[in-house]
Amino acid sequence: RLLPDEHIYRNLNQIVCIHEIKPGETQAGFREEMEKLYQTVQKQIFHRNKTTDFQIGIGSIVNGYGDLKKSFKDSKKIIDYMDMIRYLYGDKNISVADFSKLGFFQIFEKIKSRDELMEYVPESLVKLYRHDKEHDGELIETLQAYLDCDKSANKAAEKLYVNYRTLSSRLKKIKDISGIDFKNSAEMLAVRNGIVLFKMAETL
Repeated sequence: RLLPDEHIYRNLNQIVCIHEIKPGETQAGFREEMEKLYQTVQKQIFHRNKTTDFQIGIGSIVNGYGDLKKSFKDSKKIIDYMDMIRYLYGDKNISVADFSKLGFFQIFEKIKSRDELMEYVPESLVKLYRHDKEHDGELIETLQAYLDCDKSANKAAEKLYVNYRTLSSRLKKIKDISGIDFKNSAEMLAVRNGIVLFKMAETL
């Protein structure tokens, strides 16, 4: 009823929609339609007092039915990476994700070994990961919040629900353990990308 002109297939926990791109239709326009669909379905779920986490994954555009399997796999992959997408865009409420938006991270999604993927994560982050694992710490989470807040310690402290002194202490520990230079823009880019790769590795 919501998508009268589409090919719809359903099973217990997923709905598959095959959409034929029409002349003049843009990918942005289709994504907007999916956003509207998501809002409609979420309202129906809410009215039924359900807590289902409904997500929409948009696969890659393919030519012909022969490549539909690839697009379907891509749509499932992007849903697996939903937490990573939310981090990339700084919006924890994102529930509609497009595989094409992975950008150069599509290169890494082809890697199926967690250890191999971790080889691309900066050593500074690996050190923090080891420390967190050994001491049940929160340094990577703190680093991510700090970067998400444009390196504002006050905003990061608010986001993590800790006081400024605690946040400052964690940042000092991050510097001491990892050697990260927060003033180096190139290193900051590598660290941000590394956090994304780390999240991808966690899904393997």
